[in-house]
Amino acid sequence: MQLAPIEDEIDYPDTDGKPIAESDFHRDSLFYLTEALDAHFQEQPEVYVSGALMLYYEEGNPNVFVAPDVFVVFGIPKHNRRIV
Repeated sequence: MQLAPIEDEIDYPDTDGKPIAESDFHRDSLFYLTEALDAHFQEQPEVYVSGALMLYYEEGNPNVFVAPDVFVVFGIPKHNRRIV
């Protein structure tokens, strides 16, 4: 029986080098919106609220991602995501 080759570990960067907020107003808006949504869904353990994270949507390809200002994901538990 022949074993499948082990693939090199793929690095998924956690930053694209671009600033997150364009202005103080934008930064404050992102903070308040994220906090408001988090408070709204606080009693629902399967709703994750966050923002300014890189979301990779094609496994094995670290070049295709989105980084929304704020997002809500239903059906996954609340907890901090990967810390590098």
